[in-house]
Amino acid sequence: MALFQRMSTGKGGHVDVSITECMATHLVQSASAYAYMGAVRGRRSPQNSGLEEIMPCADGYCLPSAQGSQPWETVAALVGEEGLEDDRFATAEGRIAHGLELNQLLVKGLGRWNKEELFHASAERRLLFGMVQDAGDLFNCPQLRVRDFYTTVEHPVAGVAEYPGEMVRLSEGSYQHRRPAPRLGEHNREVYCDLLAAEPRDLVALRRWGAI
Repeated sequence: MALFQRMSTGKGGHVDVSITECMATHLVQSASAYAYMGAVRGRRSPQNSGLEEIMPCADGYCLPSAQGSQPWETVAALVGEEGLEDDRFATAEGRIAHGLELNQLLVKGLGRWNKEELFHASAERRLLFGMVQDAGDLFNCPQLRVRDFYTTVEHPVAGVAEYPGEMVRLSEGSYQHRRPAPRLGEHNREVYCDLLAAEPRDLVALRRWGAI
């Protein structure tokens, strides 16, 4: 908006972004619960239903959810554990009241799923199941690979490695890898002599004194 203001009026604006305020804005349910009812949401009980919480699966962790436009029967059929279609779990209130039993059934059912297969199977049923990805999963993520997110960097000491690249792509071009991370003192001459007008002999003296 500040850029639009500059384009429209010729005068820009100062942009002040707070990390804490961004996090507070993200806590939508907690903030509204306090604003309307004065209620402070605490940590969930470890004996909760398991829905909307990280749960173990065959090769890692997933995040099962009952949110979305699909009925509970669709969730139960996807997980595939006998007992989930019991009438006790048919409503949100019932799933809370019988949370411990529901949790046990989910653990058994999800334990037969690989997280990526579960993620795609849930999406086909218009369900919001997530998969927990670690650094290795992200490094081998097909989506990121197709997008050429990682860029190869050759460093004279560290060798060749792949690093995360640009997050935002602009039509006029944006991020480009130009050089690897500098070694200690690699650019001393450029900084001290070219930018600060020091003499080469000054670098010798600084090194002798242990200043650089």
